[in-house]
Amino acid sequence: MKSVKINQRKKCFEIELRNGKEYTFPLSRLMEDVSNNKVVKAFVDPELGNEGITYFLEDGTECGLHLDSVLEVNGDAAHLKKIMLYNMTQKAKDCVKESGLTKREIARRLNTSPTQLYRILDQTNYKKTLDQVLKVLYVCGAKVDFVVK
Repeated sequence: MKSVKINQRKKCFEIELRNGKEYTFPLSRLMEDVSNNKVVKAFVDPELGNEGITYFLEDGTECGLHLDSVLEVNGDAAHLKKIMLYNMTQKAKDCVKESGLTKREIARRLNTSPTQLYRILDQTNYKKTLDQVLKVLYVCGAKVDFVVK
């Protein structure tokens, strides 16, 4: 995060990221009740790796807000993709355990190396694609349905 401003008229935080993107975050979405307790100060917190803000309420309460919450509220496509990839990877890891197949056998069926399979099953690796994870799920016998709500 680069900067944060409190807009009392719109009742939101106005947040600017280092890449130039700007987002708003409604104060009504905060965990604390701010209807009778105004936000009086907010700043990008270096203790949160500049990926969050710390704000103070009128009564002196100190609270925090992470960038992930801002991106989720604003429907940032890249962030939503990461969440989906993370969740599908977790499901794939569970399916691998439940399938009874060895990782070497799964890698053979995918026509890839065991090292690549470990990369696909690493939930912190965001360089993989959704269809790589889908292939693992398919090999393990999982049924995948996408539901749009």
